[in-house]
Parts: sequence; C-alpha cells; structure tokens
Amino acid sequence: MSRYRSPLRRLFSFFFNPPLFPALTLALVCAACAEDTPVMASLEPRIGRAGDILSVKGTNFGDEQGSSYITIAGIPLTASSYLAWHDQEIRVKIPEFNGAGLVYVHRGRGKSNPL
Repeated sequence: MSRYRSPLRRLFSFFFNPPLFPALTLALVCAACAEDTPVMASLEPRIGRAGDILSVKGTNFGDEQGSSYITIAGIPLTASSYLAWHDQEIRVKIPEFNGAGLVYVHRGRGKSNPL
C-alpha cells in the first residue's frame, strides 16, 4: 500500500531533512555574520595621545558610518571625533580621557576583533 505525501510535505521534508537542515542553517547564519562583522588589521599609531589622529585599517567597516561606531577602552567616541569613515579605513581624533584600552569597531550586530 502506497502512502500519499503532498507536494508541500515533500518540499518541507527536503529542506528540513535532519542531515541538510543544520548545514543550511549554519551557511545562512555564517553568511549574515560575515557581511556585518568588521575586521581590524592595524591601528596607526599603536599608542596615541589625546588629540592624535588614529587610523584604523581593515575590512567590512561599511562605506558610511550610519549607526556604526568605535569604542576605546569600552567608551564610545563622540560624533565630533570622527574625521573619515570608509569601508577599509576609519580616521578619528583621539578624545580626552584617562587610561588606555582596546579598540573595537561596532557595525550592526557585529563587533570587530580587538586591537
């Protein structure tokens, strides 16, 4: 006796087949992460003082700043600190604050590697 399976059920079972579903989900999640996640390659100068121009080079910064931002020692920079924002380079004026810390670029849900 043959069991009838509707076309919708066949389609559902193809895409949500246990061996295929985790790989498909992982591929979609990784593709979305790769688009948003900024990657810093270098900071120049490596050690700067208040008022110095910091050049951050890398990839996936986006062509415009939009809602993206940089943090130094966990503190977001003010709008007046940003001098230029390009997909592969950001230039900012280091603000006055006490202490030193890691630099991150935040874009969308992604956060860069620390430098």
